[in-house]
Amino acid sequence: MRNLPLLLTLCAVPSLAAAPGLPTKLSCDGVFAKDSSHARLVKVFGATNVRHTKVPDPYDEVPVSVVYPKDNNRKLQFHWADEKGRKILSEARVYGAKSPLKTPGGIGVGTPLAQVVALNGRPVMIQGFGTEVQGAVNFDGGALEKLPGGCRFGLYVVPGPGAPVPPDAISGEGSFSSDDPHMRAQNFVVGWMIVNWSE
Repeated sequence: MRNLPLLLTLCAVPSLAAAPGLPTKLSCDGVFAKDSSHARLVKVFGATNVRHTKVPDPYDEVPVSVVYPKDNNRKLQFHWADEKGRKILSEARVYGAKSPLKTPGGIGVGTPLAQVVALNGRPVMIQGFGTEVQGAVNFDGGALEKLPGGCRFGLYVVPGPGAPVPPDAISGEGSFSSDDPHMRAQNFVVGWMIVNWSE
């Protein structure tokens, strides 16, 4: 797994309204389809809003396309299976704190974990804190593992406003159930989301 940002907290904030014609649904089509490309991003979002750059990886740097690179409220990051051609989507990440993007079930950045669990139909497992993948959610065979269209859906949670510092009981390697009392005390919300086409 590529190096992931360690988000410690997130304040619930209203979403930005999307400009006409821009996507508001996190799905397996359009800019999030497997056959997406940097060129498609430019066509949809405009050349001034799309940048090809490199981001840190555990062992190196990887080339990506970033939409709204200077706007942390709407930032999107696209990884390509064909890195040289900037095409064939491997993974897209929704980082924007006020992103209007939501899944068909209504999950977006800032959604409470309790709503995620309800839509999943069963408790989820959350990666322990203090690791590179802290807050990663495993849907454990639930309804949210794939979005309509076949791509895989993923998300990371962060402690909600006013949550205590994560205790040792939910830190370190391993994962913990969303039913764990220490986990519930964190009032988790969605910190960022993923659409993944990797095999």
